[in-house]
Amino acid sequence: MKKIFFTLMALLLAVQLNAQDQTDPPGISVNPLGEGLTGVIVEVFHDNPEVQLYYRFAMIESEDYLWSDWSEYTGALCFTAIGEYRVEAYAVAPGLTPSYICIAEFYVQEPDPHDDMYYRQISDFGVDGIYYRYTSDSTVMVSMNDTYDYPYTEPFGWELYSVGPYSGDVIIPPTVEYKGNIFTVEGIDNHAFINCALTSITLPNTIKYILSKAFVHATIESGSIFIPASVTTIEPGAFADCYDLNSVRVEENNPVYDSRDNCNAIIETATNTLAVAFNASTMPSTVTAIGDNAFAGDAYSGWAYYSGCSLTDYVIPNSIKTIGNKAFYLCTGLNSVDFDNELTSIGDYAFAICNNLKNVTIPDKTITIGNGAFAHCYNLNSAIIGNSVTSIGDEAFYMCDGLVNLSIGNSVKSIGKEAFWRCDQLTSIIFPNSVESIGDLAFNECSGLTSITFGDALTSIGRSAFSDCSGLKSIKIPNSVTSIGQHAFYRCTGLQRIICMSIPPLDIDSERFNCYGINIYEQATLFVPAEAVAVYRAHGEWGKFLRIVPFIGAGPGDINGDGNIAINDVTGLIDMLLSDEEQPAWLDVNGDGAVNVKDITELIDILLNGDN
Repeated sequence: MKKIFFTLMALLLAVQLNAQDQTDPPGISVNPLGEGLTGVIVEVFHDNPEVQLYYRFAMIESEDYLWSDWSEYTGALCFTAIGEYRVEAYAVAPGLTPSYICIAEFYVQEPDPHDDMYYRQISDFGVDGIYYRYTSDSTVMVSMNDTYDYPYTEPFGWELYSVGPYSGDVIIPPTVEYKGNIFTVEGIDNHAFINCALTSITLPNTIKYILSKAFVHATIESGSIFIPASVTTIEPGAFADCYDLNSVRVEENNPVYDSRDNCNAIIETATNTLAVAFNASTMPSTVTAIGDNAFAGDAYSGWAYYSGCSLTDYVIPNSIKTIGNKAFYLCTGLNSVDFDNELTSIGDYAFAICNNLKNVTIPDKTITIGNGAFAHCYNLNSAIIGNSVTSIGDEAFYMCDGLVNLSIGNSVKSIGKEAFWRCDQLTSIIFPNSVESIGDLAFNECSGLTSITFGDALTSIGRSAFSDCSGLKSIKIPNSVTSIGQHAFYRCTGLQRIICMSIPPLDIDSERFNCYGINIYEQATLFVPAEAVAVYRAHGEWGKFLRIVPFIGAGPGDINGDGNIAINDVTGLIDMLLSDEEQPAWLDVNGDGAVNVKDITELIDILLNGDN
């Protein structure tokens, strides 16, 4: 029976409404409706029976939230439509101001019916210790023992598979008789030999396909396997974590696969793609692509990981043009990888969870970096992206929290959603003039960022793109920008100056610069083109800034207005501070609302750190 699953993304986010004599915030719980029911149930709760609770919700269909009206909470909320939701709630107690707004974000989604982590996968019958599932009225495939049953229960459900259903010498027959019928054995099912300790395995010449994870985490003592000519489909990940095999051979007349040059690997002949690799594999010079999951390990859930090939330092051969999805996924021992200059694309999650990878230099001929390509590479210190890359995929460097050095090539046009989420060691980013869009949550929680420089082609900054970048002191939004997503600079509590060059002012609301615990309109100084000051001051949202001053020359720090920030601006600022003349607002280099010696210090820091 199908179930509906949800993912609770955040339950503890809060927006401060008033810091003085506040009501304690409420809690929000999110739970599935139950077995066989579509949807989730959301409850808002508080330990004070006298409080009044209020809520609103939105289905997130684009970068903007489609909010309901605020309503008093009177009972559990039920969400049944498939989609992504956000629920906000706050509490009010007698004599106190409203609490923080608490937030829950979650998905209501229908799982893939083929997702074997949630569905039963058992055999139909067994003969002589081998189990089978029907594939037609005359064919079967080798399956798991019928004692193996889904779904599992986290966190301990996978202990059920600590010992696989087969052991010893396994010889799969070409046909099997059951209840008077003869069936041809045509395939190996998903997880059929999971965790099995085999002495040897013999496949008949009737086998046509080996499905994904068929031999995951199996050991074969003989170290060898022979792939008959009949096998025309080997799904990615079929031999995940079987990397100690040292004699892998494909029958010579196989029409789809080969093991040329005694490479101890499985190669897709027509495309010259490395399909399956092992620790003892070598790469023939005729191979032009590394296929999906070729070296990859496998992850069942947050509780069970099987590492990929035991590579440590790997040089991508000159012949390789493309690297497939999850090609090196979970190769946790990989310390370094040298990419060939002819490489054109890196697939989705190609190097995800390569925990020991230190440095990455993407060649200049590479055009695409796939979704999650280097996600969770926690020890990645440096990423240099070549000058032909046009797009950086969603989650490409997600949670690479050791990343310090980032260089973005000058052809990149788009940076995907969550591309650098929580890369909190990054301190500065220079976006080349080619970048046109920065995706939702692209640099969310990069708390170490102190400096960002946007290029002149940028048109859109996505939802929460720089939220929780608390170290940012200054941002300059070029006049090419036409949209700023909701919460784009949410909780950037260190902001002192915001420079917006757009004429007329961009259409924004308070959700763009919301800050937890501070009033950004009082803290930051807004610098705008001199001819637009009056328009900004009259604007419904921009006009809330207490200090709106003209942008002169190169902006804050360009004291003499010559278009450059240099040492003569420091001496000019000192002279103006020593004079008896009234100091114009645009001399406020640090944006704190005052013109004094602190601005000299800030200007010197700008010159030393290149933050201009």
